[in-house]
Amino acid sequence: MVCDDKRKIIAYLWYLNALLSIAYVIVAIAAAANQEDLETATTNHAAGFAAIWSMLILFLIIIGGTITMKRVRVVVEGKGGKRGGSRSSGIGLG
Repeated sequence: MVCDDKRKIIAYLWYLNALLSIAYVIVAIAAAANQEDLETATTNHAAGFAAIWSMLILFLIIIGGTITMKRVRVVVEGKGGKRGGSRSSGIGLG
């Protein structure tokens, strides 16, 4: 495996996802702004709303996921871990 620290791999993939999401936000704003080419006003408003709505939902998911990654520490083990088959996630509620 390229990197033995699985937590770092997950973090790098999450940050890559966040970076791609920023690109999506820019495209969604551009799509919502350039709706004059469509034929009907109803389609213009619907497509603009869909672009902005999906952008906001994605933005909230990225923020929530980043906060969760910073706060929650989960034990990540590979095959044949030291716990002897325990499926406990290591998440505490207190």
